Order: sequence, then structure tokens, then C-alpha cells
Amino acid sequence: MFTHKDYQGKGIASYILQKLEKEVMKLEHRDIYTEASITAKPFFESKGYICIKEQNKQHNGQIFINYIMKKIAFS
Repeated sequence: MFTHKDYQGKGIASYILQKLEKEVMKLEHRDIYTEASITAKPFFESKGYICIKEQNKQHNGQIFINYIMKKIAFS
């Protein structure tokens, strides 16, 4: 998920994530996973996700650190 910098802090990502999480619960999945960037990690932590692994990803010859994060869905 990415929010353009001009629209950050307006609740757009929170709204989309909430809708996605509701769909996950309807499908009766227990866990929700995401791969979050360094800048997105605090957002997901604030929504109840925990970091389960730090990893390095390579894209166009550059290495980026990101995080596999998990949230247990409650039905």
C-alpha cells in the first residue's frame, strides 16, 4: 500500500487497511501478513501488526530493508 505524500495523514491508508482486514475476517483467515518498508513499519505497528522478520530486498540493483509483519485477525 502506498499513499502519495500529498495525501498522507488524512486517514486514507487506515481506511483501506480497515476494509481489507474486514474482508480477511469474512473469509475466516486467521492471520494477515504484509511486507512493509522502513517508512511504513510504524503505520502497521500502530494498527496491531508485529514484525516477524527483517529482510533485504533487491530491486534495480539496490538493496532495500523491509519487514514481514503479521496481525492475528479477530472474528
